[in-house]
Amino acid sequence: MAKETLQKYLNRMLKSKGKSATEEKKKAKKYSSISAAKKAGSLYYTNKDGKVMAAVFAEDLKDRTTTKPPVKKQVQTSSGRGSGSAEVNKRRTDIESPTSSARRGAQVKEGYTDIADMKAAGSRVPGLEPKGRAAKAKIKSALKGDKAAERSRAKRYTKPQWKAMSPTERIKLGLPRRSLGVQFKN
Repeated sequence: MAKETLQKYLNRMLKSKGKSATEEKKKAKKYSSISAAKKAGSLYYTNKDGKVMAAVFAEDLKDRTTTKPPVKKQVQTSSGRGSGSAEVNKRRTDIESPTSSARRGAQVKEGYTDIADMKAAGSRVPGLEPKGRAAKAKIKSALKGDKAAERSRAKRYTKPQWKAMSPTERIKLGLPRRSLGVQFKN
């Protein structure tokens, strides 16, 4: 353990005595050496120049053992849903998880409705005219997120089920219109 600082030592001693620093410094005029102040139990003394100094030896600041109890490590039991790492990985990769949808929603510029909501309502997506490259990049990334969400939702259906649906049914369910690049449930 490292040396205790002078300030910490003085604060600790003042606290144990229950006095303030100004009260202790008033007593400093009585003592002209460290040893005299120490014998009397004072924390301060006055040196030859008349300056108030701390009555502390180097040995007083050496390593001090603390009486803190040891920290107990929590033991993981094998009950419940496991370590949680599998669930965290699923949330990161699953496009339908609340964290992913929140991230996609934050990317859509304020003032515009979510493109997936517009498609689900059956309305055509308007041509968005954002100002600046940064706004265009945000909208493009949101569109990519919506496409990924559609492909993720399509994994819940088999290809024959998807083909049996009409385009309007697919839009209502938030599925892609075309099967290009979509992996269906086996």
